[in-house]
Amino acid sequence: MIYASLVPLLLSITCRIPCPSGLGEVLQTHLTQTSSRLGISPPPSIETTSTHSNPLSGCLVTGTMGSVYALSMFDSCGSRWLQVLKEEEECEATPGGLHGVVSSIDWSRYVHRTVKVNVKGDGIPGLNKGVETMVTVKHAINSALVDPVQADFDDPDTSVVVRCERGNYDEGLMKVTVMVDVISTTSTSLLRDYRSETHPGSLRSTTAALAVVKSGFPLLCEAMKGGEVEKATFVDPMCGSGTIVVEAMRLERGEAVVKGRVKRGWQPCFARWKSGKGTWDSVKGTIGRRSSDGVGVKYVAGDIVGNNVRLTREAVRRDGQGSGGGNIEVVEGDVRDLKIMGGGGGEKICVTNPPWGGKISSSAGQKIEDAWDGLGEFCKRELKGGEAWIIAPKSPLTGRVKMKETRKVGWKVGDGSRVFARQYHVRK
Repeated sequence: MIYASLVPLLLSITCRIPCPSGLGEVLQTHLTQTSSRLGISPPPSIETTSTHSNPLSGCLVTGTMGSVYALSMFDSCGSRWLQVLKEEEECEATPGGLHGVVSSIDWSRYVHRTVKVNVKGDGIPGLNKGVETMVTVKHAINSALVDPVQADFDDPDTSVVVRCERGNYDEGLMKVTVMVDVISTTSTSLLRDYRSETHPGSLRSTTAALAVVKSGFPLLCEAMKGGEVEKATFVDPMCGSGTIVVEAMRLERGEAVVKGRVKRGWQPCFARWKSGKGTWDSVKGTIGRRSSDGVGVKYVAGDIVGNNVRLTREAVRRDGQGSGGGNIEVVEGDVRDLKIMGGGGGEKICVTNPPWGGKISSSAGQKIEDAWDGLGEFCKRELKGGEAWIIAPKSPLTGRVKMKETRKVGWKVGDGSRVFARQYHVRK
């Protein structure tokens, strides 16, 4: 077992890993497969979770400190891991009640020098103004420390998240959950540094990664690694700013992404905590022993908009490690003219996020209906015997690809509407 050195760290902890509502089971599958592949022992418990107020969809991971922290490092989807420090079922719905909950936590275990507080207290009397609530939490943390620190909201070492929910509690009571960021100080920005800029239709990187996981691409990479599959091609014919194709490349490389960050001097938050130093030393040793090679997947990305092609090429360049032994071609042009280099060969998977409305761009001069017609033509010509996963809301546009939908998974976006990744088996 590769994590035998972590067994002494038997303190049980729980982390919440948020993701778009509806993709929790996809994240659960990804984390379970990752834990199994790496031989993490003892394996943590992983279940989907959400709350009825201000939904926090995603997964709940519980296990020893060593196993949970290790798994957090190898989560290739770049999710934000929040360790639950305290949950209080019946806290007074007042600043004073919140102060009592937060000050009862032993913050000396987690805080190195500074503290950043990010509070959500919607609908709770006295806690619905962010600044007032953050000051309450700041004072509570300072009063709990033996040697008080100065809270610094601009240069944090630890990000503290306090969630306040009314739910179905008695009047005047609320549920408070206090969590701390395990991996990074500012959500996933440190993990996804390939994005220098985006365009209005860009997918969130975590959503793109989970869509690629749902397509079965990581399992295909494992089959190539085991010699069961000789060749594979991953295609995004409407690549936008390149988010999907770069996330696929990262999933292929797996641990190599972590290895590259650590080599550049990056550390997760838990490495700064007294309780996490031994775990970080062990995880670093494991990272150094993992293979940094990809499995030789070919990648093809295309877009009719020149600026999108530029963004994709820049994202690939900034990603810094190529495709881990494979290769990528980024092509500008109509999807109808896009061809898979050398015919592709082997298994083929397409994951793409086509435009949903209006024109693609004034310079492209192509109507959205024409784009979808062309996408269908491309899939039937270039993906014979393969699979296509097309991301789109409920729309008559999906009928224009003229292929039979075989499966779909949906999630909610910012405005509350649902979007689906739709699977199509392409006939030979």
